[in-house]
Parts: sequence; structure tokens; C-alpha cells
Amino acid sequence: MIEMFCFAITLICRPAFARYWVWLPVAVGVLELGENVLLAYLAWTGGVVAGGLAGVAACFTFTKWTLAAVSLIGLLLSLARRMVAKSSPARD
Repeated sequence: MIEMFCFAITLICRPAFARYWVWLPVAVGVLELGENVLLAYLAWTGGVVAGGLAGVAACFTFTKWTLAAVSLIGLLLSLARRMVAKSSPARD
């Protein structure tokens, strides 16, 4: 999924914008990995050893989905901008 977001951003967005915007899906992937590692550790230990890590995993989850939504919204706005620019008549 991360690769598809990055590929779509590089295809649809302007290069100056895409150069920075493409890092949002990468951050989503890193947060997903961190969340999975923490949840696996909590499952392995039964959650009694490090109960505070559940809150950290919840923060990872919230941030992951927030960045995924922001990335998707930015992609959709860039697509709409491109479609409007393509459909408007050329100015002389």
C-alpha cells in the first residue's frame, strides 16, 4: 500500500510538492512497523510487564491513520487540481 501511495504521489503531484509529500506514506509504514512490534511484544509478555506500551502503540496507531488520511487528502486535492487545469481552456 505504501508503494502505491508513493507512486501515485510522484505521478500526480507537482515535483516540488511530491519531493516532500512522498515521505508521508513512508512515515505511515514506519509507524505501522512500530505499532506491530509493540503489539507483538505486549502479546508475548501478556501485557503485564509493560502496560504503558499500550498507550504508545495507541499513539502510533492514531498518528499512522492521521498521516494516511492527510496523504490521501493531499493526493486527491492534487488530482482535482490537475483535472481542473486540464479541463480549463488555454490562455493566450
